[in-house]
Amino acid sequence: TLIMVPTQIWIHYAKTWMIFDLSLITLDWTLVALGGAGAERDSDQWQTLRLLRSLRLVRMLRMIKLRRAHEAFQEMLHSQASSLYFGLVSSLGYLLVLNHFIACGWFAVSHLDSQVNWVLELGLDSQSVAYQYLTCMNWAFAQLGVGSSSAKPVNSLEMGFCILIAFRSLMTSATLISTVSNLMAGLSKIKEDENTEFRLLRCYLKQNDIPQPLSQKVTQFLQHQYSLRQEARSADMEVPVLTLLSKQLQGELQFARYHKA
Repeated sequence: TLIMVPTQIWIHYAKTWMIFDLSLITLDWTLVALGGAGAERDSDQWQTLRLLRSLRLVRMLRMIKLRRAHEAFQEMLHSQASSLYFGLVSSLGYLLVLNHFIACGWFAVSHLDSQVNWVLELGLDSQSVAYQYLTCMNWAFAQLGVGSSSAKPVNSLEMGFCILIAFRSLMTSATLISTVSNLMAGLSKIKEDENTEFRLLRCYLKQNDIPQPLSQKVTQFLQHQYSLRQEARSADMEVPVLTLLSKQLQGELQFARYHKA
């Protein structure tokens, strides 16, 4: 249920994510204060600053919100084709987000050794932030076998990170290819059925010498009716898992389904 009452929204936020967000804001201001103090690299204050910066990784917990929003949005889609398209876009978006974190991690590993690292090896320390980020993203996609990258590990920490990402890439590639293939096959099947029916319609109209204006009206009307029929099929389809419901819940479900009638 979508709640639009500001008071209820605020109460729900105060009970769930407010403390987490306040802690992140406090952490950011602490970093600003310590960073502006100009601490030396060998001092305890500098070590504390590095530790607090690493704690900012807890921001990734906010991905839980995105997952819930993803599930809520998917429940709003009643068309099979829309669900498949949404699944395809979600898979590609998941890949982009995951590679973004990997690219950030690859750049962060270079800061663990300030003497010998891949950034200094390629001379990227003097480049712009945008170029550094794009180089890291290129490296992240290269681990999936897409293109190539000139960035290579030059110390043991970077080599260990590369091995970890290589194992992740192996799992991600297999899963992503399987998911995208299944989604594309489902979309192709739906589109092929639609094209077959309307191809027959066009042949029928042509063989019977139906005037062009009337043919367009008939085609547009049937396209609209076809989409409505697909939605009706989704509403009336048999869901095998519903047989596991108790008789009481089945009765409540049917009552909620037909109460408007």
